[in-house]
Amino acid sequence: MQVVDNLDGFDIVVADSGIAGPSVCIVGGVHGNEICGLKSIEALEHKLMAGEKLLCGRLLMLKAN
Repeated sequence: MQVVDNLDGFDIVVADSGIAGPSVCIVGGVHGNEICGLKSIEALEHKLMAGEKLLCGRLLMLKAN
């Protein structure tokens, strides 16, 4: 898993399975008072950091706002 910071202050977390498949992007935090997306991204990050693997493809998680 790789964390990429861009110049606008957004965090992009990229998880790549290394196996061909679709790329999926999840965006959380578009509106400051809606935290469900951010909590979902954090839960996915924790699972991936704990060793769970993607079956195929790439997962991009963008934390905005």
